Amino acid sequence: MIFRIAFRNLFRNPSRTFATMAAIGFGVLVCIPAFGLALGVSRALKTGITGLRNGDITVSVSSPDSFQKSTFTVAQVSAGLDSVKQIKWVERLRYPAKIYAEKRIKAPFLYRKCNAVRKNSSGSCDGYIPEKYNLSTGISMMIDVPADGTSCISIIVQGISSDKKTVEINDCSLENNIPYGDGELIHQISEQIMFTGTDFQKEREVSDLHKKITQGKWDTDGETVVLGQKLLSKLETSLTGKVTIIFAPRDGIPIDNNFTVGGVFKSRIEQLDSSEVLVPINVLRRIENPYGKIKYANEIAVKTRGIPTKEAIPVIKRKLDKKFRVIPWWESLPSLARIVDFNEGLSIMILSIILLMAAMGTMNTMMMVVMERKREFGMLRALGMSPSKLVLMVTIESFLLVFFSMIIGGTAGVGLLKYLSVYGIDLSFLMQDGLELSGLVIEPIWKARFALDVIIKPVIILSVVTILASLWPAIKASQSPAAMDIVEEN
Repeated sequence: MIFRIAFRNLFRNPSRTFATMAAIGFGVLVCIPAFGLALGVSRALKTGITGLRNGDITVSVSSPDSFQKSTFTVAQVSAGLDSVKQIKWVERLRYPAKIYAEKRIKAPFLYRKCNAVRKNSSGSCDGYIPEKYNLSTGISMMIDVPADGTSCISIIVQGISSDKKTVEINDCSLENNIPYGDGELIHQISEQIMFTGTDFQKEREVSDLHKKITQGKWDTDGETVVLGQKLLSKLETSLTGKVTIIFAPRDGIPIDNNFTVGGVFKSRIEQLDSSEVLVPINVLRRIENPYGKIKYANEIAVKTRGIPTKEAIPVIKRKLDKKFRVIPWWESLPSLARIVDFNEGLSIMILSIILLMAAMGTMNTMMMVVMERKREFGMLRALGMSPSKLVLMVTIESFLLVFFSMIIGGTAGVGLLKYLSVYGIDLSFLMQDGLELSGLVIEPIWKARFALDVIIKPVIILSVVTILASLWPAIKASQSPAAMDIVEEN
C-alpha cells in the first residue's frame, strides 16, 4: 500500500519529479567521468614511470651503485620468477660507460687567426693557433675549417689523417708532422652513458620503450645499439653511424668495442634520451667474456599482470633467495613517487569538491521538494497515517527517484566515460608535445579509466546522499502536528 502511494506520488507533479531527477542525474553525469578521468591520469603517470624505466619491481643483489660487484647468474632467479604466473620479467646487464663518436671533415688547412667561437663538446678551448705550415699533434690546437665555403668554424683538432697515416693527439713525436695542404679533420665527441644489455623480445613485455622508436628498429642484432635522440644529437652522428663504447665489466678491466647505431628512441625523458644505450645482452656477454657460457645479469625488471604490485612483492620474495632485494618502483624512484602521490591527493581533493557540489545540489533539491509538501503530509497525518509510515513513504519515493535518475544519468555518464577512455581530452593547445617534469612525462591527451568501480562508487555515494537528504525534512515534517501543517499552508 505504501509503495503504491509512493509510486503514484511521482506522477502527481511531473514537473517537480522531472526537476528532481534532472538534478540527481546531472550529478551522476558529472561525477562518473570526473572520477574516471582522475584515475586515468594517475594511472598514466604511473605507467609513464614504470613503462619506460625499471618496470613495477626491480630485483637486484645489492646497491645499484656497484654494478660490477652486483652480478648474479640468471639461473638463480629464473625458476622462482617463472613460477609466478602474474608477472613478466627481463634480465639486464648494466654498466656505466663512455661512448665516443668521430666526425670527419675534409677541408684544406687554413693557418690564420679566426674570430669564430672556439669551443668543443666539453667546453674547453685554446686560443693559441700555431702560425706555421706544418702541424704537430703534440699541441692541442684550434684550426679553422671552411663550412659551405662562406663561413668558418673552430674545433679542437684531436687527430689528422692523410693518405698514408693517422696521427693521434697523444703522439707528441716531432717526426709526425703533416705537410700543409688538403686533409681530413677528426672531431671526437664523448659522453657518459649507462650501457645496458637486454633481451629485446622480453623487453617488449616489460617496457614501453620500443614504442618510442623514431628511427631504425628496436629489435637490433649483432653489434648494434639503440640510443636516445638527444644522445645521438650530442654525438653529432646518425642512424648507421659508428660509435665506440668503453666500459669496465665484472672483472673491472676496461673494454672498448665498436658498434653501429641501429635504432633511435625519443622518450622525452631527459635522462633516458641523453644517456641510455641498449645492446643485445648476448652480444654484451660475448664481449665481456668470449668463452663464457654462464648467463650473468645485475638487474631484473618485473612487470605485474593482473596482480597489484604490493601483493606481488611478498610473492616474489618467497620465491627468491634472501640475498636478493625486491624493490618496488616507488622506493627506487622516490622523487617521482612523491609527484604521483601529490597528483593523487590533488585529484581526490578536486573530485571531493565535485562530489560535494553534486551532493549539495541534490540535497537542496530534495529538501525543497519535501518542505513544499508539508500540507500534503499534514493531510495524510490527519487521515491517520502514522509518522513512521510517512517517513517510509518519502524514503520509497526517494529510492525510486534515485533509481530512475541513476539509470538516465548513469547511462549518459558511462557513455561520456567511454568516450574519454578512448579519445581523452586533448590539451595539446596548452602543451603540444606534453610536459616533462623531473623525469616524468605528462602526455597532452588525458584519458579516463573505464572500469566497473569507476561507475559504481559515484552512484553509491550520490544515492546515499540523496536518500539521507530526503529523510531529515521528512522526519521533521512527520513530527509536527498535522493541523499546524495544514493551517500553515493555507
